[in-house]
Amino acid sequence: MSVQHDLVLINDICAMELCEDGIVEVKAAHIFEDHIQIGIDFIDELTRLLDQLTNGVPHPVMFNLDDRYVDIPREVRQYIAQHKRLNELKLAEAIVTRSMASALIANAYLTINKPPIPARLCTDEAKARKWLKKFQK
Repeated sequence: MSVQHDLVLINDICAMELCEDGIVEVKAAHIFEDHIQIGIDFIDELTRLLDQLTNGVPHPVMFNLDDRYVDIPREVRQYIAQHKRLNELKLAEAIVTRSMASALIANAYLTINKPPIPARLCTDEAKARKWLKKFQK
């Protein structure tokens, strides 16, 4: 599935794209690493970039982890779920991964930390995009 990208922000932590369909796609910039550790500084920078990219307007957000193992410690998952500004900027979030280890961590985030916005774990980008489109304003 080809998606037109209107605006792209890239720094040393992630590539973030506001796609033509109104969904923000986030990919970790560590493209040559199979294992990525996410910390609170990463989340704060991600929030700043999302705010900048969207001009503060909430959008559906897709976190595309591909096949990478993304380690998000318990305290960071809790920080994400309770991060007021980050959650204000997301109408809904889909986490796309084909890594079993990342799926287990994402599932813990969804079931234990319970983000205050609609959130779903997906293995297919097209299905994630279709689900996220339900939340567009």
